[in-house]
Amino acid sequence: MLIGEFGLKFESMADIQVLGEVERRIVVALQVDGRATWRKIAKVIGEPERTVAHYGSALLDEGKVKVAAIAHRKAAVIASLKCAPGTIPVAIEAISQRSDTSFTYMVTGESDVVSELHYDGGLEDILTLQLPATPGLSSIQSYPILKYFKTVRA
Repeated sequence: MLIGEFGLKFESMADIQVLGEVERRIVVALQVDGRATWRKIAKVIGEPERTVAHYGSALLDEGKVKVAAIAHRKAAVIASLKCAPGTIPVAIEAISQRSDTSFTYMVTGESDVVSELHYDGGLEDILTLQLPATPGLSSIQSYPILKYFKTVRA
């Protein structure tokens, strides 16, 4: 499964390559705003609303495109992680498989891995027991997320 920007999921590269012009433009519009109405998408791409609704519904019904969302929990932190030499791939795989992780990136600089972790209960368990048990991690720094700013790319 391929995941595009803004959580749009494609079953395979073949699904992307076989889309017609109108379908591709609908997908682009959904990448900008995954909750846009067919009417709004039709206006933006300059096609009749019935056409957009027909093609868009087919894309969703056939499972060629899926709109995904992340439900934010009560709180979140950005974890900046350092790894022992040669263990970054193992650590990043383990962290990215966690159900409370919304993104995990391998980075350069002071840290090796940066990840966003969401939680409902106490953070103590995550920072003192769970993350330190991740293979390859040698140090953890966490930074609370104080506010989300939602933007739409045009």
